Formats: sequence, C-alpha cells, structure tokens
Amino acid sequence: MHKIFSKYKSYFFTQMINSMQYLVLPLHQSSMYKKIAIDLALIYIEWQYQDIKEKIQKEPSTDNKQQALETIMNDSTKDIRDIFVNFFIKLAINSCQDKEDKENITKKALFLLKKWLILSPGFNIKYQSIEKFLNGIEQSLKQGYYRDGLDKNKSCFTVLQVISILIEFDKTENILQNMDLIYKLLTHNIANCFTCDNPYIIQLISNLTNKLLKLKDNTFRQRIIDLIENGVNAYISAYKTKSQNQNEQMRNQAITIYTTIR
Repeated sequence: MHKIFSKYKSYFFTQMINSMQYLVLPLHQSSMYKKIAIDLALIYIEWQYQDIKEKIQKEPSTDNKQQALETIMNDSTKDIRDIFVNFFIKLAINSCQDKEDKENITKKALFLLKKWLILSPGFNIKYQSIEKFLNGIEQSLKQGYYRDGLDKNKSCFTVLQVISILIEFDKTENILQNMDLIYKLLTHNIANCFTCDNPYIIQLISNLTNKLLKLKDNTFRQRIIDLIENGVNAYISAYKTKSQNQNEQMRNQAITIYTTIR
C-alpha cells in the first residue's frame, strides 16, 4: 500500500504521525489499535527508505553517497526522529505485558526501532522516555490494573533490548553523560534485570554491561560490579529452591555467566 500512495505521501505525513501517537496514547490500549498504529509507522518508514534510496542512487561517487546519507536527517527533521524513537520505545514497553499479543507488537516495535535508527543516524539518544513509560506501568500496578501481577522477565527482556539497540546507535559521549540514568533503568522496580534468575536474561545483561563497561566509567563500573554480586546470589537462591540436588552445578553456572562481564 505504501507504494500506491507514495506519490502523495507529503499530504499524509502530519496526519499519520498524529494518528499513530493518538492510537497508543492510553497506556492499556487494545492490540487492534496498536497494530494500526505500528502499521502507519511502518508505511512512513518505507517511504523514508525509498527517499533515501533514490537520493543515494543519484549520487555518482561513493563519497557523495555517504554524504547524502549523513545529511538526510537534518535539524528540521530532528523532532520527527525523536517522535518515532519514543513511539517505538513506548509501544514495546507498554505491550510487553499483554497476555494475548497475537500481533507480536513488542517484537515489531523493537525491529522498527532499530530500522528507524539505521535510517536516521547522528543524533543523541534521549533515555528519559524509558523511565517515564516504566513509571507508568508501575503506577498501574499500584492501582490494581495487573491483577495477576507483572511478568518481570518480560519487562526485563524488553528494557534490555531497548537499551541495547539505543546504545548501538548512540554517541559514546552521550552514553557516558547518561550512565546514571541507564543504571537507574537497569535497576528499576519494574525491570530490575540484575535480580532475574532467567538464564537468557542473564546473558542479555552480560552482553549489555560488557559494552557499557568498555566505556571506562569508573563509578558506573563499581556500581555494576556490586549489582553483579547481588545477581549471582539471587540466581543461586532461585535455583536452590528448584533443585536441592544441583546446587553446586547451578552455582558454577551462575558464576560463569556473570564473570564474563568483569
């Protein structure tokens, strides 16, 4: 469908952006509205990709092609870039607890977040929106919306994926400036990734902290090491209750996984 209307896309841009944000404005929106919103975002991205492709193909040399790619998202489109980044983060986090997510909204949002950052490089990432969305879920939990409680593993997985994608495309100096906030996100009440006993999440936090520790922020490094020790203890404790006969094996597994980020 994006090809059919691509000639007239300039008439749709503002309405599409406003509509997709409005459709996911409520925290607990239905999957149907979320699907419509993400489909609108996908069409917009496909149009952007087509524009980039056409501009690059017109350039005769490799250097000109690279320059054209770097100047596509200029200051006049910076707000649009931030709108889409926040939109995909919000959709991923707010949908991760959906019990009947037949449309895989979180998975699609994470995929499109990465694709959007590929198409619009060069700007500093804003991490504040992640905390805002997590606080919204926490407030809903206190108000009794999640009667069966939250699936912490889903929250941890989503937050880890979001942060991993963002730092992949962010500038080193901006990451360093936001280390305190990133630390706060990784230890948030809704998604404290260091107290999860899920082996897959442990591997994700290991990969992420490996990247962050390479930035050589000494304060952050020490705080993360303290969390690792707490995480090892939590991991061991969880598996002790599941299998009294495999304590030593589980302990070694926990230590092996966590020490990879030292």
